[in-house]
Amino acid sequence: FTFLLALIWGDETFNRWKLLGVVMSFAGSFFTAMHDAKQSTGGDGDDDDKEPLSVQLWGDAAGLISAVGYGIYTVLLRFLCQDESRISMNLFLGYIGFLNMIFLSPFALWCVDFSSDDNADGEKYYQESNAFDDGDNRRYLSGQRLTWFVLFCVVIKGLFDNVLSDYLWARSILLTSATVATVGLGLTIPLALLSDLFVMGREDVWSFEGAVGAMLVLFGFIFVNIGESEKEDETDSENIDSDGNLDQVSLT
Repeated sequence: FTFLLALIWGDETFNRWKLLGVVMSFAGSFFTAMHDAKQSTGGDGDDDDKEPLSVQLWGDAAGLISAVGYGIYTVLLRFLCQDESRISMNLFLGYIGFLNMIFLSPFALWCVDFSSDDNADGEKYYQESNAFDDGDNRRYLSGQRLTWFVLFCVVIKGLFDNVLSDYLWARSILLTSATVATVGLGLTIPLALLSDLFVMGREDVWSFEGAVGAMLVLFGFIFVNIGESEKEDETDSENIDSDGNLDQVSLT
């Protein structure tokens, strides 16, 4: 969606390498999703462990809407703020964090258990769900009290994870393009695979679909950057006249 919206708004030009990279990245995500689906069902195809079709459709719809919203947000950031001189990144991310805190804090507080009972920490409780109302099939949720240690972990995670990653992501959009930054986020797939294998020691994550998906995402990112380099070379060549001098019009 990001590449398509960038083409529609005229922020990027069509390039065969970019198209190939986007398609490979999408295919890699698809193979990874197939691997996760097999793991979630135990790999034996047992329908008893699968969620109802209505829940899966709602999940697919939510993913599709979020992908469209992310594409619009990313392309608008690149289209309206084409260089760093036109935006204060600190102020921009500060406003986003402030608005999220105002509008999303009630939902976060609703999910937190403020009970003073000592047994509430780590206690398991369940909620009946109409979609899963089949007798003994119940969805279990873990309650967590809001302690000072939990609040400290949330703040540290927000500062060194969300703030830092969003700052670098926004800068990558301005320094490269919306498509490159979006495909680059997909590198979490091969990095997560390597982390599970060599850091966590989880051999169960290794599969044909997972390996192919990780390689497709990696090569997709490479091809998108090749397309971006060709675009920069074409732009530089257009700024040079027939005498080999820089076009003065392009410098003003």
